[in-house]
Amino acid sequence: MAARRPTRRTAEINAAWRNRIVEYGEVTPEELAVNPDNPKGHGQSQRRAMSAILDDVGFVAPIVVNKPTMRIVDGHMRNDLVAAKGGKIPVAYVDLTPDEEREVLLLMDPIGGMATYDADAVTHIMANLPGTVDTAEVLAGLYDDGDPAEPAKTVELQPLSRAHVLISVPLDHWDEIADMLDQLGDIDGVDIASTVN
Repeated sequence: MAARRPTRRTAEINAAWRNRIVEYGEVTPEELAVNPDNPKGHGQSQRRAMSAILDDVGFVAPIVVNKPTMRIVDGHMRNDLVAAKGGKIPVAYVDLTPDEEREVLLLMDPIGGMATYDADAVTHIMANLPGTVDTAEVLAGLYDDGDPAEPAKTVELQPLSRAHVLISVPLDHWDEIADMLDQLGDIDGVDIASTVN
């Protein structure tokens, strides 16, 4: 797939970050469609951790649903957990094109995963929690012996099959890299997705 070159009109529309949220609501999980393009899986330890915080705190962020397709863009696991337990879930409806929907599916979590954590700040927060949720148990997957004060010495890595690169380019330099992106897109197995914001 070749990179999409931004047109002058696209650049004007996207000069400022647009708010793509068009509505908020509360629905049952059965009213939403699982996204067939969702690339993410959620293991039991992640599901237990999410269940623990939902039990203790509840929802602090809605799941994201593309209004034109009624497909989930972010929040499949939370939707599944509510479906198993019963009840309603808060939803932020967005208005995305099919390409934008796939882009958000692919990049939203990996970009969030680029965050780093300050060990001292984590220890401070944990020491000052009221203890209504077993934080050590929730975070045990991050540590060898379940003790948050002792970071894991080994991390089990899954085999890698793809590399993802995120490049941010000022629009006035787009022409300098557009041809290179087109050439990369011609390589078998290389997918290029670009957006302007």
